[in-house]
Amino acid sequence: METPRSSDAHTPLRTCIGCRRRRPQRELLRCVLDGDGVVRIDRHAPGRGAWLCGPGCLEPARRRRAFDRVWRAPVGPGAIDLLAAELLAGRGTGSPAN
Repeated sequence: METPRSSDAHTPLRTCIGCRRRRPQRELLRCVLDGDGVVRIDRHAPGRGAWLCGPGCLEPARRRRAFDRVWRAPVGPGAIDLLAAELLAGRGTGSPAN
């Protein structure tokens, strides 16, 4: 039995909820709804994650109510506005650069 080479390693793919394109996980931002209803960008936080390519995919996701579907909970407009501010500021522990 051969050992897998690094070039054969599986790369997890995720789907952006805004544009619906599949990309490697490392290229996307993970948005999480925590137990208190606070939305944040965090690659390692517990809970269901919603994946975005970047700030440009936030508005299409909002229009399609994709966050409500992915998180299986109603998400208020204020929570998405805070997420938008975080995305535009470039903050978040889940950014592809981190």
